[in-house]
Amino acid sequence: MQKWDRLNLAYVGCDVHKQRHSAVVLDCFGDRLGTCEVVNRTAAFPEWLAAVQALAPGKQLIFGLENTSTWGRPLAGYLLARDQTVRDVAPIRTARNRKRQPHPDKSDERDALMIARALMQDLGELPATAHDDLLWTLSLTVNQREGLVREQTRVKNRLHALLPHPYPDYAQFFSEPFLKTALAFWTQYPSPGHLAGVSVAALGEFLQEQSHFCLGRKKAVEILALATTAPAQREYQAERDELVRQAVAQLVHLQGGIAQLEAEMGRLVYVVGQQLDTLPGVDVVLAAELLTGIGDVNRFANPDKLSRYAGIAPKEWGSAGKETRTRSEHGRRSLHATFFHVAVAHIQVSKKGEPRCPASRAYYEKKLKEGKSKKTALTCLMRVLVRVVWRMLKHKEPYLKVPQDGAA
Repeated sequence: MQKWDRLNLAYVGCDVHKQRHSAVVLDCFGDRLGTCEVVNRTAAFPEWLAAVQALAPGKQLIFGLENTSTWGRPLAGYLLARDQTVRDVAPIRTARNRKRQPHPDKSDERDALMIARALMQDLGELPATAHDDLLWTLSLTVNQREGLVREQTRVKNRLHALLPHPYPDYAQFFSEPFLKTALAFWTQYPSPGHLAGVSVAALGEFLQEQSHFCLGRKKAVEILALATTAPAQREYQAERDELVRQAVAQLVHLQGGIAQLEAEMGRLVYVVGQQLDTLPGVDVVLAAELLTGIGDVNRFANPDKLSRYAGIAPKEWGSAGKETRTRSEHGRRSLHATFFHVAVAHIQVSKKGEPRCPASRAYYEKKLKEGKSKKTALTCLMRVLVRVVWRMLKHKEPYLKVPQDGAA
């Protein structure tokens, strides 16, 4: 841990926003030296920095920013380029300091003050701000994909609400109602009225063309038989058909966008130079989520710190010589969810009964035999995987095997 000459420090808490940033400067004893505001434009930063330095002449400035990935990124980059010390202050620390006040009011200046106090109190624990354009771009790509996936789910739900009216048995038409062949069918035949006069041969040829001969005459017979059970066509069916076609078009567009983002994600993951995709069950999406969730692995001195950061390490609660360990609900929940998905992928078993990762499956079953619940056993595996991922990132090495308890 870096040693600081606390008497020579001044703390600058910055509450960042889209248009303007507010900053409060504290001396080493927590007394306020002044307040500065700046427009969120790079051209205004030099004058602002000079004003902040004038408030604490001769002092080493420590800047704390609550947001360095979006609105605060230009300011963080400007400060780092001028060899200033910048720390990330999690919003929960700001909120915690505000709640401790006799009157927990909220304003930009008050938030900046709370950030400065958190910076002063927890300087040794706060992570240094990283300004890696590659990881930032990868993070934006991950967020963009997550947004499209959420929108894709909403569109699928709309189709699930539209299709049962013309086709009560639509779920039996295809094994997956939203793959390429099914979407082409819903576009061409959004209701049974469009199948009137369509022969088995014609429908079979259509299905062959869309599925590249995976489906054909047999499936056409099944669909036409199921379509005969549909209720009689009601009024305004043409308008409902158009809704189905619009939803399908939106879904096709979203699927194309997601595929394009995943391809770009794979390219960026390759440029990073890590080999997380060698982990069993980890595709390019999970690899990208791990990289962006962890960031610079060197800020974690050991795997335990990474485990605590992800909220996977147990929460310790002790008093009067008695201690209990419970599941933590803190930490970075998005990273916690990513490790959860990796752990689930590791213990999966194929239809032939073969585990995807034999070592992880054996470890998981060992914990179950020790009397642990499935959820607790999976959490134990997540802690082991944290050590594996930390080692892979630290040494830029491929996956070898899951270590047993205590091994890293």
